[in-house]
Amino acid sequence: MSLLIEGIDVLTADHAAGWMKNMDIGIENDRIVFVVPSGQAPVIFKADRKISGRRRLAMPGLVNAHTHV
Repeated sequence: MSLLIEGIDVLTADHAAGWMKNMDIGIENDRIVFVVPSGQAPVIFKADRKISGRRRLAMPGLVNAHTHV
């Protein structure tokens, strides 16, 4: 399955890249295959499903590094 999230803002874990506005994210199966400015998805990418990311934020997963066992 492939998914295209269109026009989403992206908060990266890369300090230099930081906050990227109005991006498209392409996902195949369980992998992110690209993050590009909106409208610049590779033409060979055929999404099974497209969803709008307007007024949404994609960000790295949060990790619980403070667990008491």
